[in-house]
Amino acid sequence: MNDVHDLLDAQMGTPPPAGIDLGAIVQRERRRLRVRQAGVGVSFAAVAGAAALLATTLVGGSSHRPDAAGPPPGTTVSGGSSSAVTANAREDEASRLSTVLQGLLHDAMPGAQFSRNPMSTALDEPNAGPLLFADAGTYFVAMAEVTDSAGVSNVIVRVGETNDALVQNSGCIPDPPPGDIELTCHKTSLGADGFQVNMTTKRGAFLRDLAEVVRPGDNVVDVEIANSVHYYKAERPTLNLTMAQLTALAKNPQLATKD
Repeated sequence: MNDVHDLLDAQMGTPPPAGIDLGAIVQRERRRLRVRQAGVGVSFAAVAGAAALLATTLVGGSSHRPDAAGPPPGTTVSGGSSSAVTANAREDEASRLSTVLQGLLHDAMPGAQFSRNPMSTALDEPNAGPLLFADAGTYFVAMAEVTDSAGVSNVIVRVGETNDALVQNSGCIPDPPPGDIELTCHKTSLGADGFQVNMTTKRGAFLRDLAEVVRPGDNVVDVEIANSVHYYKAERPTLNLTMAQLTALAKNPQLATKD
């Protein structure tokens, strides 16, 4: 399986300097991909970002690619208001998505309390507050700690170009999960609308479900929930949402974005 190797090639564009053990780097990044099988919630967007940073370190200079949107860093562009317009548009889209998500999850989990999710630091992703989408560059991410009478759970939603289609174009990682983790993963074709992935991770009493829809253009909606905000430590006996509910959220066209 060459997912990580292909990702590095796409990000680097040129061979690494002599003396760089690219094979060792690929193996290290592949282990990071396997983290997702372990159910620890690390997004492929973060892996892709790490690959881009790695490319910059290997070949030196800017990580900007000729085919990337926008000019290289330091380039002066006439009409400087365009970047402000883009930023404002993404802020508006994050606000729209937040309103949609809040309505959907409050309806799906009546009586639940949503608070700041402590997982954002470990995930190295922005956190705008409970059920508020933050701009992560090419995608938006929202998360919350969910508390009800049954205990505490962890919900994370990612929307946009999360690079899942680039890194995991087969839908499910074929390698077996590490250690004593139980993993089931199914990919379902949606025809012209792309494909969906449903993944369940178990380790003892710990549970995590993920539903992801990858639409054409790598436009992803990724919804996950776990029965804890500390992975592998169950803080409630069951999940707040069923896989069918997660899938309905991922398929909801109001959560899809192209900004």
